[in-house]
Amino acid sequence: MSSTRFLSGLLALSMAAFAATPARAQQQLGAIQGTITDQTKGVLPGATVTVTNLDTGITRTATSNEAGVYRVPSLDPGRYKVTAELQGFRTAAQSDLVLSVGATLGVNFTMQTGALEETIQVAAVAPDIQTEKADISAVVEQKKIVDLPLVGRNVLSLAALQPGINGIPSTADFLVPEQGLGVTANGVRETGNNAMVDGASINNGPWGGTMIIVPNVEAVQEFQVIANNPSAEYGRNAGATVSVITKGGTNQFSGSLFEFHRDQDLRSKGYFEPTKAPFKRNDFGGSIGGPIKRDNAFFFFSYEGVRELNPNSFQQIVESKQLVDFVNATRPNSNAARLFRDFAPPSYPTTGLQDVGSPLPGANVWSNTPDGIPDIGTINVVQDGNREGDQFNGRFDQMMRSGRDRLRATYYFSRSESPYLYVRPQFNHPYPFKDQLLNVNHTTMFSNRTLNEITFGYLRQDGHAEDPTPEAPTIPGNNSVGNGVAGFGVEFWPHRVHPEQHPVQGHADARARPALVPHGR
Repeated sequence: MSSTRFLSGLLALSMAAFAATPARAQQQLGAIQGTITDQTKGVLPGATVTVTNLDTGITRTATSNEAGVYRVPSLDPGRYKVTAELQGFRTAAQSDLVLSVGATLGVNFTMQTGALEETIQVAAVAPDIQTEKADISAVVEQKKIVDLPLVGRNVLSLAALQPGINGIPSTADFLVPEQGLGVTANGVRETGNNAMVDGASINNGPWGGTMIIVPNVEAVQEFQVIANNPSAEYGRNAGATVSVITKGGTNQFSGSLFEFHRDQDLRSKGYFEPTKAPFKRNDFGGSIGGPIKRDNAFFFFSYEGVRELNPNSFQQIVESKQLVDFVNATRPNSNAARLFRDFAPPSYPTTGLQDVGSPLPGANVWSNTPDGIPDIGTINVVQDGNREGDQFNGRFDQMMRSGRDRLRATYYFSRSESPYLYVRPQFNHPYPFKDQLLNVNHTTMFSNRTLNEITFGYLRQDGHAEDPTPEAPTIPGNNSVGNGVAGFGVEFWPHRVHPEQHPVQGHADARARPALVPHGR
């Protein structure tokens, strides 16, 4: 499909949404607004306001209305210069204004009479203090993301440091296919949280408060945490709202490389480990971004990979060697003999031996009289699990019609494989997941006072695993005997599909998210 037909289709869809929903557009980015007055505090309608992004060179214009008010919405976070012009008055400008995600920055001008060629330049400006909105929120900017320590390099764990947020944040890395923020707000439990990337939901459908995509650190420009009194545009959940804005390219080429390494020399031996088990974790990646065409088209790409060998040690109750020998001698052709033979534990117990009696007819019915054979005991189990995964992120920005149209596309692809480990190693199997997020945003300026924006988001998760031992029945561990005995078989995951449609919101905010959750055996 040609780019012209694609843009025409987007414009037609956004126009239909605009006609059906004459409400205020959803603001996932930022906005600059203010009032233009003269030296007597009289309002000045008709002033031309130009907003320039100092990193990309992209400009937007607006005109003050009869009340002297102007507003420029849908702006990417970054540094801006704002200029106001009106015939018979000196040009006024304010530079190095910092706009954050989700913020509405108030920039007012008091214009002085004089020639238009004269300019009043204000270099020192007030910090980004939220005076235009009433929500309780905070912004985690790029400096905090880079400077603060991150366990698992989970950038969203920094949400716990913001005012109005309670709880212990999640430190899981992006290899965990479904995870929550681990924090609460407004007295609402964790399942009431809401998370977005570039305006597209990353929430998992069946379980509230869980996310499918965790953006890597290199791809995040900044994010906003709203703890209370959010705008109606965030009406999905009542808890904390996290809105992430990804990095985009600028007029300067830039990039990064990183590698984090840990091994067994940097950790102590586990309590239940006979000897220190091998451990190794490598977290590596990088990013690159820049212009495709200066002041017009930009790209950004990031990658993160994790390779980890992580031991886990614990104690477990299993059958004794004496019980196995007894079953083989008295019932050699029974199912119990076959299971004991084919799916033996990693070792047989020599401590904590218990004689729990003989089984009686019926399910889980045992004699209380010892029969002289130790049946179960305790062993130390050490599991070594290989975890690995990769996450790719790309973003493309294109300005059209002299800046009156903007197209932004973001894509995430995560591949992870973490093993499901059992006491009986014959049941160990990998569990691969693939997560994808596609977000396309199209913004159209019809005039200096009318803007239309449409966003389409697509989120998908695919996770499945095959049963490595289909011949073995699934027998859960028996907690009524010996305080928990290791069972047999693997869990069964049914195939489940949870589609979710996001209706048109604001002027034109159309989102659809089919979701596929773990399935298989």
